This record gives sequence, C-alpha cells and structure tokens, in this order.
Amino acid sequence: MTSSSRCCRCNAVLNRQQTYCTDCWKSWGYFVRPGGRYELSTSCEALANRLGVKFVDDPGRRSNPFQCRLCQNVFNSGNLEKHLRVRHAASLRERQKEDMTTPPYLLVLHVSGATDASINQTIQGTYTTSEWHHGKPVYRKDRQDASDITVLIYYWDGRDDARNEGWWFSPELGADTVYAYNEATGGSNLPPASGWEVFSSAGIVDDNQLNILMNLEPKKDRHPVGLPSHNPVDKPMSAYDVVEQVEPIVYVSGCSSAAVSCTIRGSYILSAWNHGKPVYRKLRQQASDSTVLIYYWDKPGAAGQEGWRFGASLDDQTVWAFNESQPQALSLPLLGWKVPHDGDVDDKLNISTEPDTDLSVEVVWEFLSTDWQPVSCEMQSELENRWVKGWEDAEDDDDGTFCVSTNGYTYAIDCYHMLQRNLDTGRTREIRRTQRLEPPVVPELFQNLQRSLQREIQAHVDEKSELAARVVELEQQVESWKSCQATVAVLKQRICDLEAFEVQHEERMVMLEPWRMSRQLDMNVRAEVPLEAGLFATLQKALVSACPADHRGDCNIARSLTITGLEQIHNIRLWKSCEFRKEQVKKELEGWRVPEVTSSFSACKWARLDPTVNEVLVLHGTTPDKVDLIANFGFDERLARERGLYGQGVYFTDQACKAFQYSGAGRQAEGCFIITRLILGEPHYARGPLPQVKVEPLRDPKDTSKGRCHSVIASPGTPSGNGATQVHRELVIFDGAQAYPEMIVHIRR
Repeated sequence: MTSSSRCCRCNAVLNRQQTYCTDCWKSWGYFVRPGGRYELSTSCEALANRLGVKFVDDPGRRSNPFQCRLCQNVFNSGNLEKHLRVRHAASLRERQKEDMTTPPYLLVLHVSGATDASINQTIQGTYTTSEWHHGKPVYRKDRQDASDITVLIYYWDGRDDARNEGWWFSPELGADTVYAYNEATGGSNLPPASGWEVFSSAGIVDDNQLNILMNLEPKKDRHPVGLPSHNPVDKPMSAYDVVEQVEPIVYVSGCSSAAVSCTIRGSYILSAWNHGKPVYRKLRQQASDSTVLIYYWDKPGAAGQEGWRFGASLDDQTVWAFNESQPQALSLPLLGWKVPHDGDVDDKLNISTEPDTDLSVEVVWEFLSTDWQPVSCEMQSELENRWVKGWEDAEDDDDGTFCVSTNGYTYAIDCYHMLQRNLDTGRTREIRRTQRLEPPVVPELFQNLQRSLQREIQAHVDEKSELAARVVELEQQVESWKSCQATVAVLKQRICDLEAFEVQHEERMVMLEPWRMSRQLDMNVRAEVPLEAGLFATLQKALVSACPADHRGDCNIARSLTITGLEQIHNIRLWKSCEFRKEQVKKELEGWRVPEVTSSFSACKWARLDPTVNEVLVLHGTTPDKVDLIANFGFDERLARERGLYGQGVYFTDQACKAFQYSGAGRQAEGCFIITRLILGEPHYARGPLPQVKVEPLRDPKDTSKGRCHSVIASPGTPSGNGATQVHRELVIFDGAQAYPEMIVHIRR
C-alpha cells in the first residue's frame, strides 16, 4: 500500500516525499527553497501558495520578483508576508473556509466511543490538535483529571513498513499498544469517520494504566498473529461527531470605558484550554504591556458565575468584562459583553473574527524621554478625551492648560506648546499625538507546529551531543590505545634487550669460568665475539653517540665507521694488577672529597664500574700491530712518547672522533679502538700544556705531604699552546695499572 500527498500549490497528487509537483517546482518551489536567493519563511510560503502569488522569473525584476494575483502589485521576500496578512486578510480567511480538504490546524473532534466497554472508556471524549506528525495533525484527548491516561489520534506514513500506514488510536506516537486502527490514507488532515478496527486483549492487566491497555491484534493478511483477536476486527468503531472549528485569532474593539478599552482592545490568539474551552491571549505591543486573557469559567460551587471573562490570569479576581453565554458552545461569544463584569451590556464591545480596519491604525499619545515613549493608559484616556472636546479651545479653561493625575503624580498639560510638566518634580517634557500601525498579527496558531519541529530539532541536537560525547569517549580510547601501543613498543624493546643480555650473559659466563679458577692457561687472552651477537649494534650506536654533535670536518668520519670485528680480552694478570691499584687509590682518597668524573662513552652494560675511584669506560686508539702487546702486557707508561702535550703518560678519550685519529683506520686500512676500564681517582685538570711532566702532578705544590693526583684531564677549551685551544677531551694516566683493556674493536672507514 502506498500513501499520497498533494502539491502545496495546485493540489496535484504527489509521492510521499514531495512538496510540489514538477511544474510547480520549476515555476515556484525552486526559487523559494530553503537556502535559495529568494527563500521565504514557512508561514510566508504557505500564505503565498494559498493566495496564488506568482514568481516572475525576469532579470529586470529580480529585486521584486513576487507578484500578488489579487492586486497585481510586486514585492520582495521581506515585505510579501506583511502585504498578504494586512491587505488580503479577508481573502485569506475565505480561502481557509473554502479549503475543507485541509482544514485549519486548530480543530476539535468529539469521539463517541466504541462497542467494547473498556475501549469505549479509553477513547471516548473530546480531542484537539496538538502537534504535527508525518505531515498530518495529531489529535490529543482532553484529560478530565490527572488520573486520565493520554490518548492520541495520529497518522503513520509507513516509512518503516508500508503495512503500518494509516490512522491510529494509541497512548503515544509509534507505541506498540494500540486501541484502534484505520488503514485510510490520502491528503486529508482529518482522520476517517468510519471503518475503524478496534482491538482488545482481555488477558492484559496493568494496574498503572487502569487495566485498559490493549495489545494490537491486526488482520491476518496484514500481519501474522499467533492468537485470534478477542474483538472482531470487522466491527467498526462509532464515527466521531461533527468537527467544530475554533477560531485561532479574534479581534476585540474598544468599549465605553476608556480605561478598560485601553486594556482589552487589540488582537488575541488561541493559546491554551481551560474548563473545556479555548483561552485567548492578547498580543502585547511591548514588554511592559500587561497580560490579558479571554477564558471560560465554570468552577463548581460558583453558581451564577459561569461564563466568559476578560481577566489578567486564570482564577484572577480582576475581571474587566463578562459574558454569560451557553456552556455547550466552544465558540467565543461576539456580542453581549458586560462592562464592568457586574454592569450592563456594553454595545461598543465587539469581538470579531475579521480584522477591524480601526485596529490597523492606533492613536497613541507619547512623551519624549531619551526617545518617544507611550503614556500610561489613564493619561492616554484623559488626553484623548480632551482632544475630542477640543484641544486648544475647551470650555473648561481659558489658557489652554489642564491637569491630569496618574501614577501618584499630577501633570499640567500645555495644549498650545504640547508640553507636560510634573507639578511635583517640576520636570517638563514634550508630548505628541500620533498614529501607530499595529504590527500584523503573528500567526501564533502555527507556533504549536513550530514547537513540535523545535522538539524534533532538539532531539537531533541531543542526539548530536550524545554522538559528540561518544566521539570524545572514542578519541580518549584511541589515545589510551596509542599509549598502550607505546607501552607495548617499550616492553618489546626491553624484551629484545633482555634477550640480547641473556646471550651476552651466557657468553660472559663461559668466558668468566676460568677467572673463577684463576687459570689463565685454560683460556686465550683474546676471545672473538660472534658476528651475530647483539653487541655489534650496541657498540655501533655507542660510538656514534660518543661523537659530539657540534664537531664537524674530520670528526664526521667517526660517525660512519663500520665495526668489522670484536674481541674480548681475558687477562687475569692484568686484571689482578688493576684491582690491586684500585685498592691503593681508594686508600689514598680516604678523607678527600673528590669531584665525580663521568664519560660520554657508554657501552658494555655488564661492566660494573666503581664511582668511588672515578672508574669510567674510555677509548684508546691504536694500530692493529700494537693490539697484541696491549692485550698481553697492558698499557706501559714507560713506552709513552716523551714530551707529550700533557706529560709522558698513556692517553685516552671518551670521544670516538679523537680515538679515530690514532686508530690507523683508512679507506683501505683497518684500525682499532681499545675499550678500557680507566681509574682516574682524583684528577688534575690541566690549564695548559704539561710537556715536562712524567708523573702525576702534586695535589698542592706548596705541600708535598698531601700527595699526588692520579690522572690529568684536558677539557675542550684548554689552551694547548701557540694560541690554540684543546678541541677534544683527553685523559692521561702515568701508571699503566690504572687501565684494564676490556675489548678490542676493529674498525674500517
């Protein structure tokens, strides 16, 4: 089954998702569409469709492209709606009355009930339009008291399932619980008057809903059901009664009392319901205007007071006018109003469903403050009465001045100069009499629709907020996942390091076993490290890191050296000699505060260095032909070059680029680094060249009893003679026992 709607302009049958037919879209809808250059508001578009406004697609008339069919005048999108509402209000009203297939939005239905007693109790009553759903009005049952349940009559267009298309009685939109169903479709906004299927399920009991909720039991050819319906589906529900139209807008004239007339005169819109009748609220011209309502009163126990009232609020004691019309009618009485409420009928007080031409222009009195402001109702009445009598030549004064009392003050009005003077404060202000065009009546009958749309918009906004919150939550989860990834990467690297360490540890244990036995004859002094060992990559990184970042030129070569081989040195004699010298240095340092010395070269994690004697790992560059001598006999200071820059000692460095200078490595030749454990003890920091030194400098040249230092350190920037300065860091010892050769690194450029 498919549903259909009608074109908003020509009433042609359309598909469900369309607003205009093809012809009307090309000549009208395309130009006034939302977001277009000539976009119209929803209310203006509806008025233009109803009154046949034409869009003139002429480049010469693009500033005023809308032509009114009734008066042939042209307008732009800004002034079209005002023109239609003010100039053609009568025609608009006639069109609304003629269009019975699409009745006015504010309607009242009287539903007689159904054969089933429980269903009858549920659905019987008066229904009024409350909102829109799937393009048609929703009718809500008027509740008699707080215990009544909600009952709606609404249309479902079958967007989820074509079998659900039709009109429904239900406690809420789209509910599974349904009281009655009618498969009628079409363009009418009225529910069908007959052909209703009433559903009942006798076994359902729900204390919270007064035992009257009924489960849906549809026709078998529409939905498969497990149990037959307890109520025959072919028994029709009684048709609803005649539809009674409630006027959405009324217009109130003035009355004999100037003060009351100033209060109640104006335009009113239907805004609520009270005691089964509509409530009309006056449109306020400005924020300071008081609220005025027209409502029906039939409170029990108030015999003789039933009727329509003009009041400030429901149940308020202030009543400006009263009408004791028959309670059966929903329509507002147009004549027969008493002013005051207990007085005589005032023939001047009329209520009309058509705009009064006198209402379109209002005479107002204003005083000049920062800008022109309206005077109070009392003063408006006094000034207007004076104007009617004769402003400058009234009989009760001879100087054109009279007094008015309002709001606790007395004002002297100068008719000749149009001034008012406050006799209490002495302040004088200009006054004037002018005419003000009342703003066109706002079509607030569509505000319920707008509120319904607003609720839908709000639902989308809420859904968007929920989705945004979910996005934030997911982003946090992604960040957490990234953090976990980083942690996993760190752990994986640690596992790799541990695995490499285990390999190294096993190799070390094999090599260190003879050390425990102190049996050098059982092992070679030089033991080659396998190429697959992870130590190659570790030392490669350590050598690159040991090149200062600010060193350039030849120092760059050290960053690209290739390690071709590694040998571990196991010399028990040299180790014992170094350990013995370490103990001597410790004793010599007792009682002395020695500054800590560190090395920029870090490798051989298994090496446990002793910081109390400033034991560090350093490099010694040498040629391959001297490697075997150093491995077997250690570093012999007696073989050191005489008149070295910082004395006749053995030189080391923690910078790979400096060690490279002495390694002998070239493009075709191989060079060597000796990774060395070096005991610096208390160093002497050179302030310049020391070519004559053959032993460690004294701690205090003036007091030889303090002993000697244990090494010399030449830091970068130290004067090196002939105006030059030291570039690399060099460490010099004068006792070969303070150095133990740990490993031989074979390198090539």
